[in-house]
Amino acid sequence: MVRTITRKDFEQIARFLHRYSDQHFPEEKYLRDFSYWWDENPSFKKGDQFGWIIEDRAKSNYVKGFLSNIPCE
Repeated sequence: MVRTITRKDFEQIARFLHRYSDQHFPEEKYLRDFSYWWDENPSFKKGDQFGWIIEDRAKSNYVKGFLSNIPCE
């Protein structure tokens, strides 16, 4: 299933990116990036989507794909 990301997904997305990204950054780095992209970013407005995930809720590591929305002006 594809759906929009919520804040409660951030840890699972960070874990997914740590495991499957070519760069293998620590999960904490991805969590800091999320804060920079969405909390500190003046171009990110109320009502904007964080992005989308492909998920399999039958699995404990339910994130199977990730597409972020990082607004810029």
